[in-house]
Amino acid sequence: MQPINLYTLTRIRNTPDFTAFEKHLSRRKYKLQEREREIESLNILIDMLLEEGASSFSLDSFYYSYVIPQLGKEFDLLKFTDSMIINIELKSEDVGEERSLKQLRNNRHYLKHIGCPVLSFVFISNTRDLYEYKNDKLCRQSMTHLFQVLKEYSVPADISVNELFKVSNFLVSPLCTPDRFLKEEYILTQQQETFKNNILNRLSSPDSPDFFYIEGSAGTGKTLLFYDLARKLSENDKCCLIHCGTLTAGHRVIADAIENLTIFSMNDITDNTDLSCFRFIFVDGAHRIDTALLEKTVFYVRENKKTCFFSFDKKQVLSRNETAAEITDKIKAITGICGMDLKNKIRTNKNMQSFISSLFSLRRKNQNFSSVSILYAENNSEAAGLIELYKEKGYIFINYTGSKSQSSSIDYFKNLEYCTTHDVIGQEFDNIIMYMDENFYYDGQGFLRSHPHPHRNYIYTNLLFQGVTRVKEKLCIIVINNEPLFHTLLGMVSYDGNKNQ
Repeated sequence: MQPINLYTLTRIRNTPDFTAFEKHLSRRKYKLQEREREIESLNILIDMLLEEGASSFSLDSFYYSYVIPQLGKEFDLLKFTDSMIINIELKSEDVGEERSLKQLRNNRHYLKHIGCPVLSFVFISNTRDLYEYKNDKLCRQSMTHLFQVLKEYSVPADISVNELFKVSNFLVSPLCTPDRFLKEEYILTQQQETFKNNILNRLSSPDSPDFFYIEGSAGTGKTLLFYDLARKLSENDKCCLIHCGTLTAGHRVIADAIENLTIFSMNDITDNTDLSCFRFIFVDGAHRIDTALLEKTVFYVRENKKTCFFSFDKKQVLSRNETAAEITDKIKAITGICGMDLKNKIRTNKNMQSFISSLFSLRRKNQNFSSVSILYAENNSEAAGLIELYKEKGYIFINYTGSKSQSSSIDYFKNLEYCTTHDVIGQEFDNIIMYMDENFYYDGQGFLRSHPHPHRNYIYTNLLFQGVTRVKEKLCIIVINNEPLFHTLLGMVSYDGNKNQ
């Protein structure tokens, strides 16, 4: 997307031509929705600035209706100079001071990482009023003031807006970056915020459900929403969080910092565990919960008038027992349960999402997967050397969870591992490296399959899926002594979009 000249853009006043013209000027990939009131507000603002003496030069290099990829955060008008960022929000009518303040606060959150001062304004077109955001207040300003600002900061910076707004700059993982989580250095997406408000509203009603669930595939932000909800409710009530996996350092940091929140591993829960003091019970990664523990939890909640929350992703089951238990179906079947399904992926970029889909099913349409590296090693020793090389480049090595009773090639990499596929449950990393050896192959229909895991309950493909879906930016896969697999994966990442044309 390219910045545009607002004077040039507003020479077109009819809505259909305006949106087509804007797409042409900005070079965006899609046409904006025809929002007449927003277009009218922009026209009024520019007309008033022109009356003040603004030139087309001072109205140049604005990003109009810019949306941060994956997060869906939109800015009406943005301009970047070497010493200042200018943000102007357009309103057709007064929406109330608190709503405007909240929007400008959020805008500042997304802009502050750039490391440049920000001037924030909101313009209300039906009253012709202009306000500037200062010291967390809205201060009325004249159009002359805005004109002087645009005149002073007329020279744009030479930047790429998408580089400034990498989604990794804004994502906060409670378990990987607990300090940022505890400082609340994050903003929920619109969908996350809606779900949170819906739950809090239901909790305050007389007929509040005893059970809630939040479902979402990897990268949709369910962990952040879940932990944010636990943090919020722990402000006034005692809460416990049962993590259906291995507790991490992040869990301990959060539990130590939040007085009313206690965190257990599922394996630590016994018949003697006393949960009576907790008003709210959170079960994180509930697709892995033991059937007996689920039944006990449901009975306990009903008998003691507690409230229980489950979070799960059916695709993240790691073992045959978890698959056979069909726990997610049992949770959804709880009488009176209130469920919410997060859809929008925010952690993994769309290109990476597409690669992961193609990795497990060759029937998916391939693309140019620039964030994926495919390497080859003839044996485990060569692979270990490559893993060490990429660890130096900032990649996290995730090994497959092995078997305690039966040795396998997995054991060769134990000294190199940062974590196993079971250790990374609920976590996320910028760059990840994994390997695929002779245990993996594609069947005749193009689906990724695997030979039996040394632990009879684990499934290699499920463990691989758990690992690769932890990635945010870059993924490297080393193929070990499996030339047919390497040939297939290399063809996938070397895809030429013109070869079939």
